[in-house]
Formats: sequence, structure tokens, C-alpha cells
Amino acid sequence: MPDEPEYKPPPKWGDDPLTNYIEIAHRNRWASFVHENEAVGVLLRIDAWLEALRKGLINPKHHISASLCLRAQLLHRTACELALSGNHYASMPVQRACLEAAAYALLCAKDTEALQVWMDRDDSDATKKAARSFFTHKRTKEVVAKSDAKLAEIYSKLYDRAIDFGAHPNALGVWMGSEIRPAGDNSEMMQIGLHGRGVALDVALKSSAQAGVFVIRIAELIWPERVKLLGLGDEMWALRRSC
Repeated sequence: MPDEPEYKPPPKWGDDPLTNYIEIAHRNRWASFVHENEAVGVLLRIDAWLEALRKGLINPKHHISASLCLRAQLLHRTACELALSGNHYASMPVQRACLEAAAYALLCAKDTEALQVWMDRDDSDATKKAARSFFTHKRTKEVVAKSDAKLAEIYSKLYDRAIDFGAHPNALGVWMGSEIRPAGDNSEMMQIGLHGRGVALDVALKSSAQAGVFVIRIAELIWPERVKLLGLGDEMWALRRSC
């Protein structure tokens, strides 16, 4: 068989600031994959767990919740992609969306009214307003707490951290990616888009893993029998200890 064609970017790729930035992010992901073995290993195990559950969900009870959990898995993959590239700040809004998708899945599974409100959301301005009032962080935290009080505390901490460090343009997130350098008699403030190895990369990888474990734990609350049947319980507990 002929050799596979060598991967090459298209002509002019990287010749402008935008595609050059994207290319650096791509290479950073490769570097993180090679050098951050332990953290990357945890992310791979989380995704493998979610993939095993996804493949095992045939005609699932709570099919809307299944769709939301799948969306949470895809958001988790995107958070991992951004974290591996060193884009700590941008990973945080995606982590928040991942957490919310999982929490919505649990709310829709446990509350028939929530399911109807979610499905009717785009019918009119009134139903959209009703959905906005219904699906709040307070309500999703309450439904998590009814199943697992400790998990609700973890959810709140992860959610708040995501907001503090990038899901909202708050000071902590901006300062995390800031660097002040001397420039003659003045100082120059730099905003770092892609971090190298260090605290920011470590935090992005770890917090992405914690968001993924939250999705796993929500899935287990919705489909405990399926998790047991697929033999995923032991790995779930191992991943909890890893994060």
C-alpha cells in the first residue's frame, strides 16, 4: 500500500496573525499531549468512560437528558482542546457550558415540568421568558443537591471558578493571563492567549478533568442501572480520586 500522504497545511496557512495563532494552539496541544502525561491520561479516561456510556445508551430512558449529556461530553472535549492548547481563559466558558448541560440533563430527568419547559422554550416570547426564569443556577444546584449534597457543593465551586476565570470577563481571569514587562521608563501589559507549561496550563487541564468527572457523576445519577450493567462504577470512583 502506498504511504499515507504527509500532513501539510494549505498554502498561506500561518502567514497571517489569525491562522498563525491557530497553528501555535495546534502545536501546543501536541506538546501538552507529549509532556503532560498524567493530566492527559486522566482526560483520556474520562472521555473513554463517557464514550462507553454513550454507546451503551440504546433506547434510553430520559432521551432528552441523553442528548444533553452527549452535548456535555462534546463540550468537555472542546474544553480539553482549549486547555491542551494553553488557552486557560477560553476553556472556562466552555467548562461552564459543559457543567450546565449536565445539570440540565439531571433537571429534565428528575422534573417533568422542567422537561416540558425546556422543550417549549422557543415556542413564543412568553415560553422563552418562562424557561429563563425556570432554568437558573439555583434551581439546577437544588436538583443536584436532592440527589447528592456533596456533589452540589462541587458543582457550585466548579461553576463559580469558571465564571471567575473566564466564563465572565472578571478580574481573576484577566489577571491570570496578564504579564507586565518593563518598557523603558514605562511598563507594558501583555495579555497571554496561549500559555506554555506552568500554573495556567496545569489549572486548565485539572479543571477540565473535574468538569468531565462532574458529567460522569450526573450520568450515573440518571442511569445508575446502566452504569452498573456496563461495569463503569469502579472506574468512576477511580476518576473521582484522580481529580
